[in-house]
Amino acid sequence: MLQKFLLCATVKSMQFSAPADLAQKATEISQDTAFGHAMDDSTNQTRYLGMNLNKAPFNDPLVREAVSYAVNQQELETSVFDGLETAAETLFTNEKPNCGVEVKTYPTDMEKGKAAHEGSRL
Repeated sequence: MLQKFLLCATVKSMQFSAPADLAQKATEISQDTAFGHAMDDSTNQTRYLGMNLNKAPFNDPLVREAVSYAVNQQELETSVFDGLETAAETLFTNEKPNCGVEVKTYPTDMEKGKAAHEGSRL
């Protein structure tokens, strides 16, 4: 149920073009000679799910941990973005200047998510 809630909340809160539209626009831009000098194979854009830490339930660290474990990034890749984008573990790639910092990541693990949720104040 938590996973279904998260997917619904994500879709409702995100505004984005259909993945096919994004791919078409990226193709158009990459073929424009005026932008050729600035284009390379790395990405400078990352989409993310944010939580308002000042409001319940996300002001509880265990709720945030439960949500982090419950989000199935690979499922979002295929179902929401139709495989056109890949999951990122951090907001910025470590190859970018001043971005090579170590952060804790949360792979999809519903059992750990349930355990964190049970320990939370919800």
